[in-house]
Amino acid sequence: MVVVKRFRAAWGIEPSPGYENYKTWFPELKKQGYSGIEINLHIIDNPNVFKQLCKENDLEINILIFSAWPRYQGPRPRCTVADHLAAYRDQLTRAKVFDPLKINAQSGSDIFSYDESVEFFQGTLEIDAALGMIGKVCHETHRNRSLFNPYAAEYILKRVPG
Repeated sequence: MVVVKRFRAAWGIEPSPGYENYKTWFPELKKQGYSGIEINLHIIDNPNVFKQLCKENDLEINILIFSAWPRYQGPRPRCTVADHLAAYRDQLTRAKVFDPLKINAQSGSDIFSYDESVEFFQGTLEIDAALGMIGKVCHETHRNRSLFNPYAAEYILKRVPG
């Protein structure tokens, strides 16, 4: 039997102080059949309160992280593979606190060469293993990121099948 879980992205819906808007929104999500919420790591200032609110509403948590340029605010930084891997490790460590079902990562950079992207994704697998997160991270296809087009994705996936 296949179990399908529906998660509602909270992209663009900032939490109000004390998560008051989420306290009314989350019960509605549950009534609409959602299993959980996908939340941007960078907008939650109190993980314990957020986790408790999700628990009270029987909602699982997926976390959105960025290997660099979180929330796409300010000018686009020129970061190296090492910079992206350091940010990835930091954010993955912070995301673990939420006990997420999955972590959705907007990963790498479209300015990397294909081989730099391969180096980056090989590094993410090492970090996932070191942090006990193997199989938890999904790397999103997204503009400005390494998996930004099907040709890049094919090249990377053939060289980093994990």
